[in-house]
Amino acid sequence: MNLVKTAMLIAFMTALFMGVGYLIGGSTGMVIALVIAMAMNVFSWWNSDKMVLRMHNAMAIDRSSAPEYYGLVEALSERAGLPMPKVYLIKTDQPNAFATGRSPNNAAVAVTTGLLERLTREEAAGVIAHELAHIQNRDTLTMTVTATLAGAIAALEPDLVVNAAAYTAVDKAESEPQKAMTVNGEAAGAVAAGARKAGAPVIQISTDYVFDGALDRPWREDDAVAPLGAYGRSKLAGEEAVAAANPHHVVLRTAWVYSPFGGNFVKTMLRLAETHDELDVVADQTGNPTSAFVVADAVLSVAGRLSVAPADDVFGTYHVAAAGTASWCDFARAIFEIAGPDLPRVPKVNAITTAQYPTPARRPANSRLDTARFERTFGYHPPQWRVSLEETLARIL
Repeated sequence: MNLVKTAMLIAFMTALFMGVGYLIGGSTGMVIALVIAMAMNVFSWWNSDKMVLRMHNAMAIDRSSAPEYYGLVEALSERAGLPMPKVYLIKTDQPNAFATGRSPNNAAVAVTTGLLERLTREEAAGVIAHELAHIQNRDTLTMTVTATLAGAIAALEPDLVVNAAAYTAVDKAESEPQKAMTVNGEAAGAVAAGARKAGAPVIQISTDYVFDGALDRPWREDDAVAPLGAYGRSKLAGEEAVAAANPHHVVLRTAWVYSPFGGNFVKTMLRLAETHDELDVVADQTGNPTSAFVVADAVLSVAGRLSVAPADDVFGTYHVAAAGTASWCDFARAIFEIAGPDLPRVPKVNAITTAQYPTPARRPANSRLDTARFERTFGYHPPQWRVSLEETLARIL
């Protein structure tokens, strides 16, 4: 699974490179870009550990140069049944640690001086053990590519970084929580750190799943977070990692996102309409069905504000979602009401309870988000959810 995630990341970067090649030289430029990208990908995969360590100016250490730190890694590796990784030290006040390498037999652990100075031996052991778990679970290649990407971000010196990448398999995250945490938590922090190194703010997309759904009103930014499952915990960890890595951050929590692309609730309903005369849909969970185009417009609004007046009081966490609320059952009925003339059949939608549709992950009963703070700060007022739904269905059908 980790190799698949890494392959997807490399594929995205290759596609991006090919797109630039096409813009520069048309079809010929795209082919040249593909050849170059393939060579770069092979080189990066084989040398990614060396590249990321060099980017962070990491220094190799041994038992004689840092006996306590080296001995701690050695003891923890032995306890985990792992080959002894190479050990590196990064001279920076920022507390951080990461594991890298192609495999457990070709792995390295790097820790900053800032982390070792701030943590007790027991606390440092916990951090290092966590990084060794990445080696054991073969997550290190994914994190190496992410760290390399963070270094590339710093090298590109962008004006703004938007991180919309995420592990979004809510139910599957319950059986592979570490994978969700790697992508949604640690990788998000690495991207934010790369942005900070470049002197750029970062926009991080997050989720309503950081809440437990217990309130009877829309959630505000300062309400207590209490995720119900592994996905929500990983996204909350991402929020915290971004905030710790880059003070110039904007976290945008959104909910029930759909678009004409990829897999989502709208496309699932349209697919099921081809083969079902009736559908049972949960009616006791409510939220804000939100088009990805609304999220994109919100990001552009933030970017515009930051480009004009990037004051420190603008940074922080915000909620953005389409106006109005619905249950999943309401949402499904609206899809078929609007799309009906273009469908082979219009299924009857039966309202059921969450208890009648058990899933591995618990969902918040109330996912409604209060967007007032975002609207006041950035001047963008999201449209009603049915309006956005009509626009999205017009693109799909």
